[in-house]
Amino acid sequence: MFRKTINNTNPALIAPSSIVYHLIKHDLKLAFKKGSGVGNMLSFYFIVSILFVFGIGSNPKDTMLIAPAVIWVCALLVQSISVSRIFADDYDDGTLEQLILQGELPEKIIMARIISNWLTGGFLIILFSPCLAVFFGLDWATIKKLVISLICGTPLLSIISVSVAALTLGIRRAGVIFGIIAFPLYIPVLIFGASWVSAPESFFANMGLLLAMCLFMLPLGVAASVAALKTAFDEG
Repeated sequence: MFRKTINNTNPALIAPSSIVYHLIKHDLKLAFKKGSGVGNMLSFYFIVSILFVFGIGSNPKDTMLIAPAVIWVCALLVQSISVSRIFADDYDDGTLEQLILQGELPEKIIMARIISNWLTGGFLIILFSPCLAVFFGLDWATIKKLVISLICGTPLLSIISVSVAALTLGIRRAGVIFGIIAFPLYIPVLIFGASWVSAPESFFANMGLLLAMCLFMLPLGVAASVAALKTAFDEG
């Protein structure tokens, strides 16, 4: 928990401008800790994607047509799994409250969690997706478009995931409610991220829409998350 870091460090030495760095560093250490969830998530990403190949059959045309959509669906699932307790542990042990009482802006905490979620989810997916795309038999031009679409879309998945995680903080059966709220919001991202395969001429339009959605959702998601955190503390 980040509380240990705070307790072992003089709060006066942690400048307000560096709290985002410290939170991201803390999250990355936990994520890449031995036996942590990053290895499990990447294993899940590869295994589920490969299972789709066996389910589709041996027809190369079918595999190449559905491969980008499969990779996108698996990327979506990985990022939703990685955010499940991004606030809950720090909320339960009082770390979030301690940070806010020390004068840290909730907006910085939200931004740090969005960045760390993307680094431990979307960024890794972007790095490993070309390997998986080669396994699917995709050509280099399609792989480049796939990577570009993930670069444009995975930050939006992180914004949505972290925002919904904040909205469901402190609620019983938060995991179920998270899915009910988040997955309808994921659908437009999935559509614009993967539909260019069947309509290649729409690729740049779809990427523009993803970037526009990302710019629109970032301030909205941060504001909603801050309000949710304050409500959780008031009710707690």
